[in-house]
Amino acid sequence: MSKSAEGEILENILASCAEKLHAEELVDAKGHFIGVRLWKDVIIDDTPDETLDPLVGEEHNHTWGWVPIDLNHILSTRPHLPSTGDVPNSGRGIPRRVHARTVFHDVGVAVKDVTSLANNLSCLSGGLKALYYMHKAGWVHRDFSVRNVIWVVDNNEGIGKLGDFEKPRDTNLPLHPPFRMNFLHDIESVWWAFTWIFFYHTDMDTTNANHSFDALHAQWKQFQLAFPGMVGHPSRQEFFIFVDELQTVCDDVLSETCRDVCDCIPHFAGTLQDGYRKAELASA
Repeated sequence: MSKSAEGEILENILASCAEKLHAEELVDAKGHFIGVRLWKDVIIDDTPDETLDPLVGEEHNHTWGWVPIDLNHILSTRPHLPSTGDVPNSGRGIPRRVHARTVFHDVGVAVKDVTSLANNLSCLSGGLKALYYMHKAGWVHRDFSVRNVIWVVDNNEGIGKLGDFEKPRDTNLPLHPPFRMNFLHDIESVWWAFTWIFFYHTDMDTTNANHSFDALHAQWKQFQLAFPGMVGHPSRQEFFIFVDELQTVCDDVLSETCRDVCDCIPHFAGTLQDGYRKAELASA
């Protein structure tokens, strides 16, 4: 995680919200953030644990020993344009991390594990509201995803809340080295989350007879192209960039129920690309 703890970052976000939001908005904003009750760094032998678990994914180097962390920033090694679906290339290396434990006020389920379409959309709507308030207060989240929008049910009523405040940045403050993060990047993350929901799930109603096994197979194939497990994979870039082809894919592979709701996916992608181009020209 970043140098600041998740709870500390959330406190700073709420402080900015208190400065820039109306009283009613502030109350609503607090209701759409996952509350952090307690956060502490893990201490081993009286020393903060700034190492990594060598057993996780590609980090496993088979030495079974602790690996020191490079505290320097890892910056992109080449220019990149979001309008073309390009992603930063930070080279290789293990980013700095601090081992911490966090206790939350809220208990819920990530939107990726919600199976009702109505609850999916309600959950995502709540996460969007939290993101709106963050942006209005001058913060970017930098990690909006189907894992970080949480469906919290209390007294038989559900609400979507935004969590994971390890990576947000305050755009009102100068950062060293200079850090570029446009609000549009968060909105693109919303697009990917929205698209994930409709390409991962399907209508299970048996009356929807027009969605055959072949259509399900085609949907799953398109899902794997859009979400191949690697952010920089060409198929993922092409899925986002080619809007006309995306419209055809949505029409061909999604169930009728889902298609009626998510018909905006291609238009959303095209609008994002236009927004990126304007932002890139403005910052050229």
